[in-house]
Amino acid sequence: MKDAVSVFEKLLVTSIIFVFTIVILVQIFINNDVLDTIKANEDGTAVSFEESSAYTPHSFIKYSLSDASKVSLLLNGESVDIDITSELKVFDGDVLEIKNPEDELVEFQVRNISTEISNPKTGSVYECSKGITYLFKVKIEEIS
Repeated sequence: MKDAVSVFEKLLVTSIIFVFTIVILVQIFINNDVLDTIKANEDGTAVSFEESSAYTPHSFIKYSLSDASKVSLLLNGESVDIDITSELKVFDGDVLEIKNPEDELVEFQVRNISTEISNPKTGSVYECSKGITYLFKVKIEEIS
């Protein structure tokens, strides 16, 4: 009787460990986009990941600031490192803001953009007063 209980306990513990291992592996495969190479587009047909609407390429915006010493540039609400003239890596839907703690106006000018960006436009100038100023939401057009 004691041997039967011992065998049952070993079988139960082994089964629990095996099930937990399988659950963890399944979660890793489900949540890891690198392993998920097939996606479905809006109508449910499977397409490769590179052609999928879920794939979001990045682009670049070159800008200049009239005074970068006091201001903070916020990309999606998070501060990014800035210079007076710099290049910023952006994705479709990113929101750019400037946090200005001073009373004087700061000028933000878009110097150059990647060809697939439709918003903002090259040459756009934004004046930022004290506080947080919304500049624009990045719009990247899909290149076919």
